[in-house]
Amino acid sequence: MRQITAVEIIVTYVSLGWAVALFSNPRLFSGNTGSWGVMDSVADEWIFGVITLTLALIKIVGIALDNIKIRKMGLILSAVFWVFVSVCLLVGNDHINWNTGAVAYSGYGILCLWMSKEVGAKNGGADKRSLK
Repeated sequence: MRQITAVEIIVTYVSLGWAVALFSNPRLFSGNTGSWGVMDSVADEWIFGVITLTLALIKIVGIALDNIKIRKMGLILSAVFWVFVSVCLLVGNDHINWNTGAVAYSGYGILCLWMSKEVGAKNGGADKRSLK
């Protein structure tokens, strides 16, 4: 039976939400000199939309096919992306600026890395903390 973790569901939901927001508002980061300005200097919004949509689809395909390797890959790639977002927010004002966004997105990254280890674990792993 397929075991889907709550972390996978939430991170996929956040990724899809980002994709919708970025595709529907192509100037979301543009002209922002604050914390989001770093994101604007890295790539256009639609590129981040494609990235977040791809991250969500990788996890969805892994869950649909019940493929642990694809699920782990999706979680690890998501961790890298969300830590990147966290770092952008952290250094967005030309100095270290602790803010709730940096903390929240780094939390997503940590949860993704933790779950990538737990997905598919037989004893004491994800099966005890998952949704059926």
